[in-house]
Amino acid sequence: MNWSSASIAVADVRTDQRFQRRAQVDPERVKDLEASGIRCCGSGFCPHRYEPVELWDSGDGIFVVAGHHRLLLAQRAAVLSIEARVARDADLRWAIAYATRSNARTKPYDPLEEAVIYREMIDAGMTLARISEELDGRPPGYYDRRATLAYLCPQLQSAVELREILVEY
Repeated sequence: MNWSSASIAVADVRTDQRFQRRAQVDPERVKDLEASGIRCCGSGFCPHRYEPVELWDSGDGIFVVAGHHRLLLAQRAAVLSIEARVARDADLRWAIAYATRSNARTKPYDPLEEAVIYREMIDAGMTLARISEELDGRPPGYYDRRATLAYLCPQLQSAVELREILVEY
């Protein structure tokens, strides 16, 4: 993947649930970033304090694939542009896989979040072997078993969420 560095207008950056799987960003994480920016630069957003946001230029828009919390902080602080790393020669599958890996490094997914992600990747035509290559190299059967959780009835999904039913890794 070829990345380029660029200054991007915050208003031009779009978010999409395909690239941020969690229902919402963590408000505590945003507060921590803001406090760090205030200590460093005196304002809520300190561009020298954070890694650049990583974006994907789809040709139809620029989407954040890593750095949702930093983007939200920049928006709250009324920052006009941010330094970013931009991937321009990638397809949608790459962008989804990259965002999934990035989010998992920040905070591991719970089993049901993983199930939905893997099921969508399978439904989009990715093979289990390809998912393994794109993500973390676990055996392909792992992704197949985990994806089946997405088909559980709501009562069983609730039991998994509440850890009444344990899901082994």
